[in-house]
Amino acid sequence: MSQTTLSTVLGIDTCRTVAFGAIGATYIPIGAQIENAGRMILIQNWTDADLWFSDNGVDDKIPLRANDKIILDITTNQSFSRGLFLPYGSYLYVKQKTVPSLGEVHVTLFYGE
Repeated sequence: MSQTTLSTVLGIDTCRTVAFGAIGATYIPIGAQIENAGRMILIQNWTDADLWFSDNGVDDKIPLRANDKIILDITTNQSFSRGLFLPYGSYLYVKQKTVPSLGEVHVTLFYGE
C-alpha cells in the first residue's frame, strides 16, 4: 500500500460472516481482526431480525433492520497519511435488537492499495 499517493487499486478483504444462532443479547465479534485500514465497509443483515452493530463491543452504534444493508464510505481514494480509517487490529461487533431465527450477517471491508 502506498503511504503518500492516492490509492488506485481497490482491495477487498475476505467476507466476515456470523450465523443467526451465534447472535445473542451481548456483542460478539464478526470474524477476525481487521488487517487492512478500512476505507469502505459493507454491512449486510441477511437475518430476519433487527440488529445492533458496534466498533467497540459495548455501545450500540448502528441499528440495522432485518434484510437490510449499509455501506459506510469512510475514506474513498484518500492517501494513507490523511483521512479516516477503520484501524488495523480492530473488530466490528453485532448483537440482537430482536431475536433472529434464520440467516446470517456479512461484513466486507474495502481498502486502498
